[in-house]
Amino acid sequence: MLDNEKFLSRNIIEIGLSPEIKWPGKGEQIVIVGPALSGKTEKLAYLLDKVRFPKNKGYLLFSVNNEGKYGRTKIRPFNGSPKQELDAIAVFKPEQIVQSINKLPICKRVIGIDNVHLFREEFDATLLEKEEPKKIGLGVVDLCNALFQRGFRVIVTGTDLNWQGFPQRNVLDIVAFSTEVHKLDAICDCGQKAFRSQLIINNNKESFKPVCFEHWNPNFPNIENSIG
Repeated sequence: MLDNEKFLSRNIIEIGLSPEIKWPGKGEQIVIVGPALSGKTEKLAYLLDKVRFPKNKGYLLFSVNNEGKYGRTKIRPFNGSPKQELDAIAVFKPEQIVQSINKLPICKRVIGIDNVHLFREEFDATLLEKEEPKKIGLGVVDLCNALFQRGFRVIVTGTDLNWQGFPQRNVLDIVAFSTEVHKLDAICDCGQKAFRSQLIINNNKESFKPVCFEHWNPNFPNIENSIG
C-alpha cells in the first residue's frame, strides 16, 4: 500500500514545487476542450471570475505559446472586448509555471492554463527506439496532477484533436485524470455545428477555423492568399 503523504511529497519534489505549497482539502482538475474558436478561453474566464473572492485567494493564469515568450501578458476571448482582458503570464515550458508559483509571496489556490495543447514535450533522441522514450524536462500532465493532489483547483483549456483529427496526447491525458470535463463545439461557416479545426495558410501564416464534418479536409490545409 503506497503511503499517500509520501506519494504527494515525491510528486512535489519531482516537479520542483516547494513542499510547503499546498492547500487543505481535495483539489479539482477541470478541462475545457473543443475545436478552434469554440469559446474555451471564454469558458475559462467565466470559471475564473467565480473565484475572485478573498477565501479563494484569487487565481494565477498562464497562457501557453509556442513562440518562446515568457513574461506578463493579457489574454481575452475571441472577439472579446478590452474589458474582458485577463492578466496572465506567457509561458512555453511547464517548468515556468512551477517557477512562477514558487515566487509568489501568497499562494493562489486556483491555477488556470490556457492553450495547454501548445506545450511540446521533448524526448531523449537516443531513446526514441524504445517503447517508453525518456522525457526531457517536466511534463504538463505531471504538473497538473501534482497541483491537483496538493489541493489546487486546476483549470486548463486545449484543443483535444489536431487539424488532421488525431488526439492531442497531452490534452487527453489530462482529461483522463480530470474531475470535470467541458466539451465545446463551434459553428461552421455553413451554419452547422463544428467539431473539427481546419488549418488555414494565408501568406505563409497559419491559423485555424472551426468546421463541420462535411467541410473538414484532414489531408490538405486551406490555402488563402490575401492581396494588398
